[in-house]
Amino acid sequence: MLLFNTNYDSLYKQLRNIEDAFWHGINPRKKCIYYRTYQAIAEILKELDRDSSFRFLKSKNLEKDSMAYYLKNIKKNDINFLENRSYHVDMMLESYFSVSKIVSLFCNSKYSNELDNSYIPTIDIRKDEDQELLLEFFQNEAPHLLSYYEELLEDGDFFNLPNNEFFDKRGGVTVFNSIDNKANVFIESVYDTMDTLAVLPHELGHVSDFLDYRKRFSEKDQQLMIYRGIYGEVISTLYEQKFLEYYLENGKHKEDSLLGLLAYFDQRIQYLWDVAVCGMLDENDVYYVMRHTIPLQSCHEVLLENGCLKYEPNLDDENRLLCFDDALEYGYGFLLANYFLENPLKYEAFLNVRNGYFDPKKLEDIGINSKEISKSLVKRSEKIFGKYL
Repeated sequence: MLLFNTNYDSLYKQLRNIEDAFWHGINPRKKCIYYRTYQAIAEILKELDRDSSFRFLKSKNLEKDSMAYYLKNIKKNDINFLENRSYHVDMMLESYFSVSKIVSLFCNSKYSNELDNSYIPTIDIRKDEDQELLLEFFQNEAPHLLSYYEELLEDGDFFNLPNNEFFDKRGGVTVFNSIDNKANVFIESVYDTMDTLAVLPHELGHVSDFLDYRKRFSEKDQQLMIYRGIYGEVISTLYEQKFLEYYLENGKHKEDSLLGLLAYFDQRIQYLWDVAVCGMLDENDVYYVMRHTIPLQSCHEVLLENGCLKYEPNLDDENRLLCFDDALEYGYGFLLANYFLENPLKYEAFLNVRNGYFDPKKLEDIGINSKEISKSLVKRSEKIFGKYL
């Protein structure tokens, strides 16, 4: 089983350091970032340490200023999306239809029909064999992630994630603290399926991203990481999928792990479609979707009415909601993770250009274009599922 820190002194110390910074005339950008970090840690601590007598900072002015600056910078991301919408739509649609064909062929194959794909496979945590496989993955495929995990444990920065609405029931959360140069990792303690086990390499991927980003880019660029840019889930998704594939090739539960990968692909493919849908809406509707989580079907109705869709797509879940931020980040995370799994020599060049706002020319200058991104996703899908067709 995974080991969590139960001493929360490190978290309280971080809160005190952030409070001290507020009274030293920091600029609006830092104030916004520090306050959002403070909020995240405080909300978790309230659940983890309910008997604590710590007096959490409450300031309407800080909250107001922080939110105003946050929305100002989020708007820049929104404008950037609209400026590049044709690029996003074309690549997302091409990738979506291409990989959907492969997944559909697998789902309709004789092999797939013999599997019970009505559930996500469970892990026998009494034997810990899958946790052992996870550590083996770190040692063989990502030793630097194992080092981060050991450092987090040693420094007291690895914790259980309580069930908290503030984090929308996510399986894991990484909270960055640029004052103390720390990455705090919080993960749900129940690891009974392979997809939840994959949360650890995903979150450690965020740690790797954060620490590498701080080495390469300016303080201003580092602070922009909080505004949920397109590349925010690339490295985390890369290590998550690497582990899922390692599980398939080296674990003892081949059929179960294949079903887990299928569920993973199915969810990510939905994000590709969601981004394309957002990009096809008119500007006013796009801005509304950017600020609200809404039924996907309502977007389809608008696109049918204005002629962007010729027929209504068949949804497995008619109540599926569209969240713009998640779709954009996880959609690009999925696409580029598969690109780098197929083209590992391009990864280092990407690390040097992932700062700032999205610019397709920066990718093209290092030899990464939309056609190759789509082709790489297809190639990776064929490697995983093609042998069972």
